[in-house]
Amino acid sequence: VGFHGAARHVNNPVLGLPTYSVDNVGMFFLGDCQGSQSPTTVRMPDTYFNAAPSVQVPTVARMNQLPAADPNLQLVDPVLAGDPDTEEVTVRRLMWVPNSLFLQVLNGVLTPRQAWEQIQVLIAAGTAGGG
Repeated sequence: VGFHGAARHVNNPVLGLPTYSVDNVGMFFLGDCQGSQSPTTVRMPDTYFNAAPSVQVPTVARMNQLPAADPNLQLVDPVLAGDPDTEEVTVRRLMWVPNSLFLQVLNGVLTPRQAWEQIQVLIAAGTAGGG
């Protein structure tokens, strides 16, 4: 799901404005607008950017080997702690997508394999930074 325009509603009491239920609450827009449509505003739970429980994932080297072993592979099976060529990583429930990756992310639905092949290459090359 593409959320954009993330912002925190800030009420400056110096201006003498009353307080609102959305003061200091993160909000963002859901999806895209066409023509004169109004955006759908969504409240962003405070926990969205908090770290989620750690997960076990294949190493980068292993992820690069998997497609060669199975050209039709689109998803990677779950892995467990102690499995060879895996590591534990800390993740977030939501992440920012750098501007340099917008086209890759927004040009359609990517399978996990397509995301790896198109986006990880840019990250590894150092060309996926914010912009």
